[in-house]
Amino acid sequence: MLSFVIILVSLGEFALGQSRDELCTKCSCDGGTLNCSSRGLNNHFAEENWKGANFTVANFDRNSILHLTRFPPARIVKLVLSHNGMTIIDDAAFRFLKDLEELDLSHNHLTTEVLKPNVFQGVYSTEAYEPLMKLRKLLLNENALHSLHRDFFEHLPAIEELNLSGNPFMVIDNPTITAISSISYLKYLDMSSTMLSDIPATMMHTPKYLQTLNISYNNFFHVPTALGEAHVLSTLIMDVNPIKEINKVPFIPSLKVLHINYMPLLTRIDKGGLSNFTHLEELSCSFNKHLKFIDENAFTVSTGATKIWPPMRKIYLNNNNLQYLEQYLILHTEKIKSWSLHTNPWVCDCQNQWMVNSLLPQINKTNPNEATRLFCSSPSEMVGMRFLDLHSSKTNMRCLDAYGNHPEKDSLVLVVIILMVMISIPLMVFSITSYLQKTRRNIQFSRFLYRRTESLESLP
Repeated sequence: MLSFVIILVSLGEFALGQSRDELCTKCSCDGGTLNCSSRGLNNHFAEENWKGANFTVANFDRNSILHLTRFPPARIVKLVLSHNGMTIIDDAAFRFLKDLEELDLSHNHLTTEVLKPNVFQGVYSTEAYEPLMKLRKLLLNENALHSLHRDFFEHLPAIEELNLSGNPFMVIDNPTITAISSISYLKYLDMSSTMLSDIPATMMHTPKYLQTLNISYNNFFHVPTALGEAHVLSTLIMDVNPIKEINKVPFIPSLKVLHINYMPLLTRIDKGGLSNFTHLEELSCSFNKHLKFIDENAFTVSTGATKIWPPMRKIYLNNNNLQYLEQYLILHTEKIKSWSLHTNPWVCDCQNQWMVNSLLPQINKTNPNEATRLFCSSPSEMVGMRFLDLHSSKTNMRCLDAYGNHPEKDSLVLVVIILMVMISIPLMVFSITSYLQKTRRNIQFSRFLYRRTESLESLP
């Protein structure tokens, strides 16, 4: 009898080994990672193939799993199913993946009609409604979603990170508002490239833990007023939006990081434009080819005669169209740990003298490479000069003419005038002399004719 049991156990272990071997034959097995990327698969293997498998990461990226059926029990923590052309997912497809923390369904063809709440049904629990209790990160970017079912997250109580970018939402409708508002612990939300032009006023009120919002590559003409309802929003990414001027933003005292890069129409940031971000520490405002003006009081809050600046630590203003940087835009420039100001058409005149004298040494301490990348673009006699060289030579830059005149070009004009005068004087003398000589000859000729007439009259 004992021998029979041993034989059965051995057969079982052999079968489990064969099952795992089939996974590792078609895919790559490396420790706890099963890599089935780009293997031409149209399914995720039969249940018996998963028995005894002990993978925590399963990658099925870039296959042809158009119809996703239910996964068998497995210890998978991270599951990647991107780039499969997927159009259908069975109900409770992930029910038996009790350890699943990250699910990537990006770059598929999933629609609002297909992606229903039941897809994420988990096992029975007294704490929540059939939850996938450990799922914290859900990637749904680059699909065909135009809305979310209002109960979309009813089986996902632990979601902290949600990526919806690259879906054609266009507007955030009421069901979508309800769905997102129901995510109690949401910390990161990416809705970039979703064709949005506004955010509803009520959407930001319920997610009390939302820290990062990415709404870049959209159609916002201003910073959405609704963001003022956010509780702990600390990072706002708004790159590539058609904002022309920033003159007012909602009050978000928790905001520490702001990205407004590659704005195709942005020309100026006016007085108080960013003053409602009272605790801003990092500003990334680069590659805005039309940005020419940032007001000296763009960040400050005025209380009577007192001005209050945010505690800036990093500022990136490279690759814009800035000619001047106001001296008191940042109060304590010595506290800035990271600068980026290169590739701007800086004017090297007395108004920017402080940049050479005071700012450059500070940049050279914290970002020496950046200090070597600051050059003059005007006036003409200083084009291409390095700020470092101007600082070393203690150059005092002159003040440009208030009316836009260019006295540096006057010497050339004077030389031209003198040459013209020197050439014209001999010509004038020659002309006058020639005229006088011609006049004298005419007078003499007239006298001759007159005398000749007198002599004829005297004849008898």
